[in-house]
Amino acid sequence: MPLGRARQVRSLHVQVRHPQWSALLPVLCQVVNPAMPAPSPSEHVPAHVRHAFWNVDDDTLASVTPATDGSFIAARALTTGDVNLLAYAAATVSGAAWTRAGRGRGLNEGQRALADSHAGKGP
Repeated sequence: MPLGRARQVRSLHVQVRHPQWSALLPVLCQVVNPAMPAPSPSEHVPAHVRHAFWNVDDDTLASVTPATDGSFIAARALTTGDVNLLAYAAATVSGAAWTRAGRGRGLNEGQRALADSHAGKGP
């Protein structure tokens, strides 16, 4: 759900059972994801992860930043498992905020371990 809502996108699929699919490997190896600017802890929650905060009203969400609400963002990333939100939180939320989020109720061992890892206490 890019940008918070479902939309049609173009996607390509490789038929790996085709006998000559490996001929595509040199081309596939050249594919590079577009560079994304590093998010800033002082910026607000970007549109592409806002859907994970579905129960937060727009006015409140407009004031949420990783610098002031990092543990809230990290906790939501841990409980939803949304990979885009996890990536955003990993890039912007402080270690201390991950530690606070990892102490939350209702987390399983894996979620706590992920929080500890992001807090710098991981293996």
